Amino acid sequence: MSKKETEATIRESRSDNLAKFDSVEALMADLLAEAEAAGVYPLPPEERELVDAPTVGREWPNGEN
Repeated sequence: MSKKETEATIRESRSDNLAKFDSVEALMADLLAEAEAAGVYPLPPEERELVDAPTVGREWPNGEN
């Protein structure tokens, strides 16, 4: 698959997903449900440790507007 074909496929996939949902919240809920069904969420404790760790620098989002 060429780069142009790959980019077109990604664009189509994104537009299809966004067109199905009337809000970002609905899209995120659907993605979370898919992750839970696939068994990749919730994260195992060893991966949760990294996510829950305090920030060490200027990570995004850092609360600044």
